[in-house]
Order: sequence, then structure tokens, then C-alpha cells
Amino acid sequence: MAGPVADDVEDAQVEEQPPDFVIIPSGLFLMGTAPGEPFAQGDEAQRSVTLTRDFLMQSTEVTQAQWEAVMGTNPSRFAGCAECPVERVNWWDAAQYTNQISAAEGLQQCYVLQGCVGTPGIDFRCQSAQSVGPACDGYRLPTEAEWEYAARAGSLTDFYNGRLQEPTCLDSPLGEVAWYCGSAPERPEEVGQLSPNGFGLFDVHGNVFEWVEDHYGAYAPGDQTDPVGAPSGSQRVLRGGGWFSLSEECRVARRTSDTPHVRISDIGFRPVRTSRGSVLTGR
Repeated sequence: MAGPVADDVEDAQVEEQPPDFVIIPSGLFLMGTAPGEPFAQGDEAQRSVTLTRDFLMQSTEVTQAQWEAVMGTNPSRFAGCAECPVERVNWWDAAQYTNQISAAEGLQQCYVLQGCVGTPGIDFRCQSAQSVGPACDGYRLPTEAEWEYAARAGSLTDFYNGRLQEPTCLDSPLGEVAWYCGSAPERPEEVGQLSPNGFGLFDVHGNVFEWVEDHYGAYAPGDQTDPVGAPSGSQRVLRGGGWFSLSEECRVARRTSDTPHVRISDIGFRPVRTSRGSVLTGR
């Protein structure tokens, strides 16, 4: 029950795409891990998910150069690599970045951040955030469902290029598509060097974990349409694994989370934007 890939990508390209973004067409997919699969976690129960809106997703994680151009800082532990992913950004930083690139293009800001103090990328944090949701026409973080759908690109395996072989640093199929503990030289690498998935996305496995919009919580039971995760919670979801992660931690269904103010050298993000055609038609 994999979602559409090549043919539907062509059909969905009806609007001008921002630089470095690819179109992700709406569709149906199996989210999570089937019962009995090796290395499955208890919070990955498989379910059928329908996404009704096309969306645009940045093909790479946000780079240090992109962050500096918008925010004027560089919080990265491994600074000085313009095309490496920006890291040591917390969830509030990522949300504020999407608000600022939305404002720069005259689009709706998708987050109302309240009680904020500090400088983004340095010591920024807020008391709360209200999300406009996928109906917003500006940039935002992907929902957890959008992230997994885009990362899978029609695949049903642990990684978009195959199955997990060893839950260590020795998984050769993963090394073809990801910077992780078996391939990364103890730091993030420049984005876009390895093979992309079927949607044209790079580094969805490894390099840096990626913040998504959702609060962490148990999946709602049964089939879902456009799920947005738990209504509240103290932690936000992270996906994809990082440069020193074991291969098991880079599985496409693997979920992890942390508090929204945490800053670690293997956490970054990539923004999305709902297709304007979907916004206008209310899809």
C-alpha cells in the first residue's frame, strides 16, 4: 500500500517550486512497523494513513549557509561548513526560522509563538506555540506523518533502499544513503552527497535528526487521515537518525523525541509548505 511516486510527482508539479524544494503528492501509505518485524519499537504500531494535501519539502536539511542568511547566527558545533546541516537548533528555533522565511515571501506565518525570550540559535525559547496546521500557506515543520510518507517515497522497508541488516554501525545498505555511525567521520557531512529517495529527498536517514511539528504521544488507533499527533505534551518528535546513530535508530519508522528547548550537535530540520493548490481548494 505504498503511496504514489514518479507519475504523481509529474502530475503534482502545477506551481512554481521554491529553490531546493521538491513536490510530495498526496496519497495513502502504511505508517509505522508491522507486528513481528525485527527491531520494531512499541510506539510504531502500523496503520493506514491518508494525506489529502500535496506539499513541498526541502530536498535537504537546512544548511548552515541557509540558516545564517535568514537568522544571522550559526549555532552549530561544527560551524564553518556552509553546506553541512545546521545543528544545535531547538524546536523553537526551527519554528521561528519557518516563520521568517514565510514572512520574507509574504506568506502566512504558520506558528504563533508566545512568551519567547533570547536570540534564535543561541538561547531562544518560548512558553508555547500555536500551529495554524497544514492549511497554512506558509512554511512550517512537517507533521510526523508527512515526514514518514516523504521519507518512504513508496517503500515499505526499514530504509528507502532496503532492509536493516545489522542494528549496529555495520549496515552496508544504509551506508549508500546515510551518514551514520558506520559511515560518518564523527561529524555531520555536507548535504546532498548520497543517493536521494524516490521523491528526490537527501539525508532523510542519518546526518542529523529532524524536528517535526508533532508533540510526542501514542499513535491514535485505526486508520487516519491527515493526522497531526498528540494535542499536547512536553516533548516534540524527532525523526531520521543522526551522524553517530546506530543503523536501527535511522529506520524510517523509528520515533524519538526530546524537549523543545534541547540543543544537540545531531539535531536539525527541514521545512515544508502545503501546495498552494491544496490550500486554495481546501484539500
